[in-house]
Amino acid sequence: MSSVINRNQLQRSFHSMFEVDNATNIFVPVGYIDSENAMTYRIPEHQRFYKWTLDQERLFIDSLIQNYPIHSIITTTRIDTTATNPSIYYDVEDGQSRLTCCWKFANDRLTIIHEGIEIKFSELPQSIRTMISNYMIPFEELSFTQVMPRQREQAVISDIFIRINYGKQLTHNDKYHACSHVPVMVVIRYLKQTLNTQIRKYCGNVGGGKSRLLLSDFAAVILTIAHGNMDSLITSFSENYHLLNDPISDASVTRVRRFFTMYFNMLDTQGFTGKSITRLPKFLGYCVYLFITDTDNDFTTNPALTWYLSRLKQNKKFVPATFSILPSASQRNCGQVAIGNRMQAIQVAYEQRNQENDNLAQNDEDDSDDSDSD
Repeated sequence: MSSVINRNQLQRSFHSMFEVDNATNIFVPVGYIDSENAMTYRIPEHQRFYKWTLDQERLFIDSLIQNYPIHSIITTTRIDTTATNPSIYYDVEDGQSRLTCCWKFANDRLTIIHEGIEIKFSELPQSIRTMISNYMIPFEELSFTQVMPRQREQAVISDIFIRINYGKQLTHNDKYHACSHVPVMVVIRYLKQTLNTQIRKYCGNVGGGKSRLLLSDFAAVILTIAHGNMDSLITSFSENYHLLNDPISDASVTRVRRFFTMYFNMLDTQGFTGKSITRLPKFLGYCVYLFITDTDNDFTTNPALTWYLSRLKQNKKFVPATFSILPSASQRNCGQVAIGNRMQAIQVAYEQRNQENDNLAQNDEDDSDDSDSD
C-alpha cells in the first residue's frame, strides 16, 4: 500500500527564522500576536499549550550554544486559500515548544545564565550570538500525496504524532543511569562497594534491573548532604540537573558514607527486615531531613523517629493519624517542605502516642512520579 505522506527534510538557521527583518511573518508564538494568518509557521488548535519551565528553556538554549542536536520540527504543508493570492504555510505538528523558546530568546523575553550572570540574547558576547544565529534547526515537512478530507488528514497526523511519542518516557532513574560519569554516580558506585552487604539487605541491587532501582533516591540523598542543599531532597532528575557536574569533595563523600552507615546500623539495631522503607518519600527521607537539620547530625537517637521505625517494624504500611491533617501533597511527596511536614507530624504522633488512633494503612502506590518529560 502506498503512503499518503511525502517527507522533505531540511534545515533552517536560527537567524533566518527569528532575526531577519520579516521574522514576524515567519513565526510568532500563540498569545504574542493578534492574527497568525500571515505567518509561514502556524500552531494548529491541538498544539496550543506551551508548558516549558524556565529550567527547560535555559537548558534548550544551552543546547544551541553547545551545538548539540535537537529533535526535528515536524510540520504539515498547507495552502492558505483565504488570501487573495493563495500561499503555502506550515502547521507545526511537533516542535511548538522549541520554536517558542527560540522566539522568546531572540526577542529578549527569556534570559539565560552566562558566566554566573542572568543575561538576554542581545546582551551576549557577539561570538556567542553568532554561534546561535548560525545554528541549523532541523525540519521535516510533511505533505499529502493525494487530496483527502481534512478530517482524514487530521487522523493521519494524529497517528504520526502518537507514534512519535509512543515510546515509554525515561524515568528519573533511567536519566541518572545515562549520566554514569557525573560525581554523584561515582559516589553511588563507591557506596555499593563499601556498604554492599547492608545495601543489598535493605535496598536490593541499587541501579540494577530494568527500573534502575533507587538511583534517583540515592542521588537526591547524596546531593542534599554533599552540597548542604535541602532543595535537592527530591527525586526529580530535572530539578537536580544543575548540580550533576559539581564536584563532590572527599570530605563530603565521607559525610555521605557516615549518613548511610548510621541509617543501615539503625535498621540493624531495630531488627528491621525488608526493603519497603528505603525510599526518599518514606523513612529514608526523614533520616536525611534530621541529619541535615539536627545540630548533632544524629537522627538515630531521635525518640520520635525511633518510635516510628518500631511501628513500621510491626506494620510496614503504618501511617500516623497525624498525617491525615496534612495537605495531600505533604502526605506523600518529596521535597524539604513535604518531608519536613511529615516529620513534624511524626513528632506530634509520638507525643500523643498514648491516645493515638493510628490504625491507618499507607497507600502502597508509588510516592513520586517516576517519569520526567523535559
